Amino acid sequence: MPVESDISIISGAVLAAILLALVFTGPIARFLLWQYKQESLAGMYASANANKAVPSPKAKQTPQTPLLDIQTSVVPKKAQTHYAERELHAIGVVYTIAGLVYTVLMALIFTISSDSTLNTLRVVSLAISLFWPAIVCLLMVIAVSQRQQLLLLGSYLVTFAIFLTAMVLLAGAETLKNQTGFWAIINTLPTILIAPYLRRRIRAVGPLIAIILFFAFSGAAGIIVLTADYDPATMVALILINTLGLGLIPGIVVVIFVGFASIGVLGWLCLLWLGKRYQQRKFSDHILITDSIWFTFTISHALVLSHQSLWWASACFVIFMIYKLTTYIGFSLLNRTRKQRKQLLLLRVFSLGKRSEDFFQGFSKWWRTIGDITMISGPDLATSIVEPDEFLQFLNGHHTRQFVKNSTDLESKLATIELTPDYDGRFRIHEFFCHDDTWRLTMQALTKQSDAILMDLRSFSAQNSGCEYEIEQLLDIADLNATVFLVDHTTDISFLETTLQKYWQQIAVSSPNISKTKPVATLFFADKATRHTINALHNLLAA
Repeated sequence: MPVESDISIISGAVLAAILLALVFTGPIARFLLWQYKQESLAGMYASANANKAVPSPKAKQTPQTPLLDIQTSVVPKKAQTHYAERELHAIGVVYTIAGLVYTVLMALIFTISSDSTLNTLRVVSLAISLFWPAIVCLLMVIAVSQRQQLLLLGSYLVTFAIFLTAMVLLAGAETLKNQTGFWAIINTLPTILIAPYLRRRIRAVGPLIAIILFFAFSGAAGIIVLTADYDPATMVALILINTLGLGLIPGIVVVIFVGFASIGVLGWLCLLWLGKRYQQRKFSDHILITDSIWFTFTISHALVLSHQSLWWASACFVIFMIYKLTTYIGFSLLNRTRKQRKQLLLLRVFSLGKRSEDFFQGFSKWWRTIGDITMISGPDLATSIVEPDEFLQFLNGHHTRQFVKNSTDLESKLATIELTPDYDGRFRIHEFFCHDDTWRLTMQALTKQSDAILMDLRSFSAQNSGCEYEIEQLLDIADLNATVFLVDHTTDISFLETTLQKYWQQIAVSSPNISKTKPVATLFFADKATRHTINALHNLLAA
């Protein structure tokens, strides 16, 4: 068989495996996350038969005890840019530089492989088209609001349009067709393919599922390629079919399934290896997603160049490794100036649903550059902050092991919290799964060890007052100077103030707030999770 034909068959098989893997990733991820959420909710409502948290000793208010001053802070029109935003932008700069290195090298490869004239304008115009995956990554990593996403996307499109115009003026109208066609060839298909598993609710597990499916479908495609002609592989397949006494069609299905399952096992082993490396902090959740994006586009570029030569196709993966090396060097330099970590405890009304997700996605992008976030798992964020190791525990049937069963188990889990960031400079989210009779002791322990506390009380009212226990404990355990209560138009402010004053009158003797001469409870009013909102909130919490 001619070499060109072999290359075409292999390229087609790889492309088929990628297409099938990414097509099935979305629905499989949604189903598994639904199962994950159901199992999580069942554990949350179940009892661990543990001893409940011992109530704090109470002290009666004396005439000398000052009244609690409740102050409402609003989003200022102008606020000093918080350190967290600068850190997030620095992370964006690293990804941008690494993306530029990748795109310039890839543009050179495309230019040289096509025997085109090597000139600066052509290389730059190709690089702009090849830079698209960097924009996708930046939209996900640094943009905290829809406005920032639109500005970033608009800047790219304007830049692309400017260079297209320059190319048309210098080289003629034919270049417009060539450049837009090139963009479509290298970007359209991979963008469509990665879109399903980059959706917020499945992006944490999408790459993991895509990996194992790619291995499995590669095995099936490999079997088909090997048995396409009457060669030894075909004879082995025919002998197997005959031995099993199967007909031709059922036999072919069995043989393909053997390839699917056998190579799929390698995919599963790869996932276990990734899970172990994640626990060892060799990469972060964002690195997993951004690398998945770049690798998908790298495969697409390699498939296009494979028609020129396998050497050019192989060069694409060398360039991907150069991209990885660039990010590693960049993040290593960035972490040398990393400031001291600050641990945040996030408490919230679980009934917020999507509003809780929207706020958390923007807020956590900033906070995770200066410290970690601890929280008690709830139905609102059960599937949007799943970490790779947690999901693999679920797939292994060990999800229940992650639940806090008693005080001893809680101490063990608290001891495993890492205080250092991943190598990309981002701290982690520590989610504690609790049973109905262990969440109170967990909340108390997390409150005591946190540097700052944010309690999301949007939708808090007399009809939705499930957070009263947390409010009472915050007054008893937490430092009010490091605590902020987030409210909006759905919060019954009058009822909240009444609740705060009620539990202030019953404050514990051991409370760090009892000796304050001017105790203040800070309410932060914000209706939207905009950049200014998140910036002002960070200024309050990280003061």
